[in-house]
Amino acid sequence: MMPWFALALGLGLAALEWRRPRPGARLARCAAVLLAAVALALLARPRALPESKVTAASLWTAGAAEARGGPGPHFALPDATVRPAEALVVPDIGALRRLHPRLRTLHLHGAGFTSAEAGRLRGLQLVHHPPPDTPAPPGFRALEASLPALVGQPFELRGQAHGPGAELRVQLEFPGAPAQSVAVGPAGRFELRTPPLAAAGRLLASLVLLDGTRELAREPLGIPVVAPLLPRVLALTQAPQLDLARLQAWYAELGGEFALQTLLSRQRTRASAVGGAAADFAELNASVLDGFDVVLLDPARLAALAGAERAALDAAVRERGLGLLLLGPASAAEALAPWKTEPLPPVETGPAERLVRPRWADRALAGQTPLPAWPLQLSLAPAQRPLLTDVQDRPLAAMQAHGRGRLGLTLVRETWRWPQANEPAAFADYWSGVLQRLARPRPMPPHWAVEGLPAVGQPVVLTWHGVDSTPPRAPRVESPVDAPAIELAPAQDQQDPTRWTSVYWPAAEGWHRVTAGEHAVARDFHVTAPSSWSGVRALQRLDTTRQLAAASSDSAAAIPAEPASRAVPTGWLIALLFSALSFLWIEARLARE
Repeated sequence: MMPWFALALGLGLAALEWRRPRPGARLARCAAVLLAAVALALLARPRALPESKVTAASLWTAGAAEARGGPGPHFALPDATVRPAEALVVPDIGALRRLHPRLRTLHLHGAGFTSAEAGRLRGLQLVHHPPPDTPAPPGFRALEASLPALVGQPFELRGQAHGPGAELRVQLEFPGAPAQSVAVGPAGRFELRTPPLAAAGRLLASLVLLDGTRELAREPLGIPVVAPLLPRVLALTQAPQLDLARLQAWYAELGGEFALQTLLSRQRTRASAVGGAAADFAELNASVLDGFDVVLLDPARLAALAGAERAALDAAVRERGLGLLLLGPASAAEALAPWKTEPLPPVETGPAERLVRPRWADRALAGQTPLPAWPLQLSLAPAQRPLLTDVQDRPLAAMQAHGRGRLGLTLVRETWRWPQANEPAAFADYWSGVLQRLARPRPMPPHWAVEGLPAVGQPVVLTWHGVDSTPPRAPRVESPVDAPAIELAPAQDQQDPTRWTSVYWPAAEGWHRVTAGEHAVARDFHVTAPSSWSGVRALQRLDTTRQLAAASSDSAAAIPAEPASRAVPTGWLIALLFSALSFLWIEARLARE
């Protein structure tokens, strides 16, 4: 703006000089005013940096072992503890490229870069000099965690640990809960699964590496627990059931849609709903069923369905992917699938009710309290597979495909006993597992994803996954310090237009929250100290840098550099401005004499 203002001012002053007396000096005065304005405008221009001719350089990063070697000028990132004495410290690779725009070959010493910094390396030929393989201190080398954790689902993590000793174990410690531990297997690998989590919130756990009873390493692990994307449920019963009332209350706690309709007489029903579900309808038809993802049906209500309602239910399952769970055995003529049951021997049931401890086909269920079950045994057809079994591996619940949908049958009863016995996680595990396996699939809503293990002073990649190409609305990050939220500027992914990525640099430890649309969509993530998870981060950097170095080539580095602008020397401009102003001052003095 200043150069144009100076030129406009010069033109205005030249017009005034033209109107002054003494026509003989008019052209000289106007020329002097214009020359002064041009000199002032050029002096007001932003000064270009001296043109750099550096095309190759060496950069030291975290993990570098030697402070020597490497062509070209030497630079270092702030986290490089080993670096040459003459190395210039730059804040990031972007600052180095702005300083030397002709840079085309970069020799990397140390672990290298994270995936968040990969975009700034585009067009560079990378030559990686990794640190030598030295014995690593005891600790964790890799970690994969299913974050965020879901209510009613186990929390799973796997990774790799390293340490001396023959009795290595990894232990996950929760506040106010029993610790979960697992032995470290070959090559230091481990897999750990916790019982299902009962409530949403923020859990700050510790992952501990033990050799017997001796602690070798301890790392903090922030676990955000969120409500799952619950299927929309319609429950139809012939009589009130405490089980379904408790399930409806659980849905209300998590904000899910659940409709319960009880048939009191042939023409009289009682309906209740939570989460905006529609429960007050006269008959079961296609429009009603399309508003739900799974239907729970007791055998008595199934027998009371009219022929048109049964046909609508069959079409919704077979053609539109609806899930159907029978809450007990039904005759083959009434059920949509030919479930075959056989009575158990009287010696196994006796006069009392049959009690079972259900377990999933691939893992244990969280509950320890036995539940009553129908005194029957399921004989499964080849197309049917078990969902739950008893301790003798006999099926207690099963499912099968029916067109585009799924049909299920359970013999388990009175799951309300788990919350009554202070085992809400078992109740959540059972119902969330059964409903998710049977329900009609639903598209994922917009959500945030957080990459890696965030640390202070390290870039964190925040990715928005939307339903279309619309960017997130008002994205920002709230930190634990008393400061305004940081607004983000996400960039759209070129391959997937529904993905928008931002890079955030945390400055404080603790829980952070990234939001979009006035907290309508949010994601919590925990930021640790830079010294935490050092082994995991070092290996992640090494893997990322190796991939970048392997993908880089001379052809990729052949992006032409923008030529630096050549500015007129400042001394000549000052001399021109002084000469023009001196002429105008002398001419004015002569005009007054």
